[in-house]
Amino acid sequence: MSYKNILIFVFSFVFFITIYLGSAEYIINNSDFHLREFSKLGVYEKVPNADNINSNIISFFNDKNNLSYFNEKEASHLYDVKKLINGSNIISIIFSVTSIILFSLILSDSKNLKKELSKIFIFSSTLIILFPLMCLFFDFSSLFLKFHGIFFPQGNFLFPADSLLIQLYPGQFFYDCFIQILINPIILAAFLIVLSMILSRKQ
Repeated sequence: MSYKNILIFVFSFVFFITIYLGSAEYIINNSDFHLREFSKLGVYEKVPNADNINSNIISFFNDKNNLSYFNEKEASHLYDVKKLINGSNIISIIFSVTSIILFSLILSDSKNLKKELSKIFIFSSTLIILFPLMCLFFDFSSLFLKFHGIFFPQGNFLFPADSLLIQLYPGQFFYDCFIQILINPIILAAFLIVLSMILSRKQ
């Protein structure tokens, strides 16, 4: 494998991670999506002020206010979630900068710009599409529990069914968020594939 192809592969992997982290960040902060989910899942019947509580959490994640509404255990978990989000945001920034640097290196001495761009788009879109296909082989509930077991080993993520967090964010809510996180990058991948086909025809 040539040096240029190695750079393209590394860029595609870094770009793939960046896109999914960005998609997750977008869904976490997308209050409109959350409110549509609340309506669909009947959350307002159990938590009439769900809008205000959800806004409080999003603002807390973005360092705009302190938590309200929650008991000590729920607040403890949300503080841990915030730490995870902050770490994810840092990684996303680092990977975004790395993507720009790699992209510049790939195209800096390119003798066939359209060919290089076509390769980048194909490699990146392939990785982006493969990830949700791999997810089809796993049960979401098992993945959800393993994810929490890895990132919250202290075990403060288990709550009774009548807790505010569970009533506000039932299991289906997280499943729908997960699906949406996967869908956004797939749309981008489809766009990249179209661009690659256009560039290939123009060569």
